[in-house]
Amino acid sequence: MARAPEGYIVRQLDVGDAAELMPLEAELFPLDRWDERMMREELSHPEWRQYWGVAEMGAGALIAYAGLQYSPHIADIQTIGVVPEHAGRGVAKYLMWLMESRARDWGATHMMLEVRASNERAIHLYHRNGFEEIARRRGYYPGGAPGHPSAPGKPSAGEDALIMQKDIRGKL
Repeated sequence: MARAPEGYIVRQLDVGDAAELMPLEAELFPLDRWDERMMREELSHPEWRQYWGVAEMGAGALIAYAGLQYSPHIADIQTIGVVPEHAGRGVAKYLMWLMESRARDWGATHMMLEVRASNERAIHLYHRNGFEEIARRRGYYPGGAPGHPSAPGKPSAGEDALIMQKDIRGKL
């Protein structure tokens, strides 16, 4: 999968893109979004953190983005999100492929991520891409997903995070 889905363009993001990412971050992650300072920090170390943005051809505005961080032998997916209007069009699948390719270039042997236990769509994507649950962090995320029993305004210690991993030694 060497090309982005038809009708989309992908570019590497840098610190100058932080402000543009904020509305997307708020839409995709309303309960635990990063602020602009955090986003600038994430984007400011391309030697070991890389982020990509996706836009519709001719439209310009970002509709998805993903980020990956490398430490010896492990590439950690920091974030991945696609606005709902563009879900199911291969954008997330392509971003997963892109991150795995970059992880291999860095020399990683494994990829890891954490995801809200209620985020069934993302968990399904990760399973389809070869990730397996290896641990659970109880009460890791503050609040809960909309409609989740631990949503804001309801008593809860927080929502669990699933820790997932993929062995990327071998063929892509």
